[in-house]
Amino acid sequence: MRIGIDCRSLLEPEPSGVSAYTRETVRALAQLPETASHQFVCFVNGFRLSHDAVLLSSLRKVADAPNVDWRVRGWPNKFLTSAEVFCSRPHFDWMFGKVDVVFLPNLQFFPRHDHSVPYVLTVHDLSFERYPECLDLKGRWRHRLLHPKMSARAAKRIIAVSEYTKFDVQSLYGISDDRIQVIYPGVAVGPVSAWPDRTASRGSLKRATLARKAGAPATRRVEQSTTTTYVAFVSTLEPRKNVETLLQAMEEVRKQHPQLDLVVIGRQGWNSAKLVKRLHALPYVHYLGYVDEATKRQVLAGAQAFIYPSLYEGFGFPPLEAQQHGVPVIAGAHSSLPEVVGESAVLVDVLDADAVARAIHHVLSDSALRERLIVAGHKNVQRFQWEESARRVLNVLTRVY
Repeated sequence: MRIGIDCRSLLEPEPSGVSAYTRETVRALAQLPETASHQFVCFVNGFRLSHDAVLLSSLRKVADAPNVDWRVRGWPNKFLTSAEVFCSRPHFDWMFGKVDVVFLPNLQFFPRHDHSVPYVLTVHDLSFERYPECLDLKGRWRHRLLHPKMSARAAKRIIAVSEYTKFDVQSLYGISDDRIQVIYPGVAVGPVSAWPDRTASRGSLKRATLARKAGAPATRRVEQSTTTTYVAFVSTLEPRKNVETLLQAMEEVRKQHPQLDLVVIGRQGWNSAKLVKRLHALPYVHYLGYVDEATKRQVLAGAQAFIYPSLYEGFGFPPLEAQQHGVPVIAGAHSSLPEVVGESAVLVDVLDADAVARAIHHVLSDSALRERLIVAGHKNVQRFQWEESARRVLNVLTRVY
């Protein structure tokens, strides 16, 4: 069986959760013993690929196996997107050659009027439907041009990354239960023991790391001390992530924990300019911007707690990444988060800054609660394995064929 996989998200300059999902799913599929009889055709496109051998080589390393064929096109992405939006061209055969089924790991521009090959679509969330006010005009137009409802309804099967996302797909797009399969993504990309020391650094991080503040002077607070005690937040800065409530909670909790700082990691999203300015202005906040994976792991490993006040999540990788490092998690009691972290985290109303502050105080002050959350977090993370996720994805793809 020949399976085409749209891997264009792997070319994101700052890899997101969608990019991680695509990368780890493709890698795990290629490593499954039962896929030896299948051929995978991974499509990537970009003008840089026509002359950047290093980039192309790094892509091939994602899944370097005899049964994986990388189909590379060097078209400018804007040109390809325009062709797909306005002409539904080129067709699937131009992207993948002859294949039996196409796997779309995320909602993407593709030839939606080409019905020559069945496709399976992964839906990560429908935040653009639930919270359109959290998108700028460009983002709203982009999702309108994607025709998400039409694409979902035309899919042979839909993979939802959580029961909550499945509910959204059913209620918003009117798709029947039997066409939607819930398959949780994995989390672990390597043994936790191989990552930065989580015991020596717990609750503190060298100022040399925190000095790398995105767009801010690097020397402002370095002289205060060599280490800092902090809680952490990781995600793109956009209205849906509700960072303002976290800042209000920090003001309150610092009345009882005046030495506590906040480390924020994530690229600047839409409508975040004022927020970023405020992050830089607060003496106890360290905004690092988008960082590489090693730095993110180091920050998580040193945190006293991880706070995730997002208003809406289709799944939510960051809380699980924090739990991998033995960090207690405080998250919202809504959307997919109770499903993903359950009783292994403290769940709160993230619209109530006082409630968030009380939760932070309890986690910092109650050693028994911290220990319970750490143990429960480690156990919870074991539910999410890329090998099992890929095996279930393969089962959906082969049943469609």
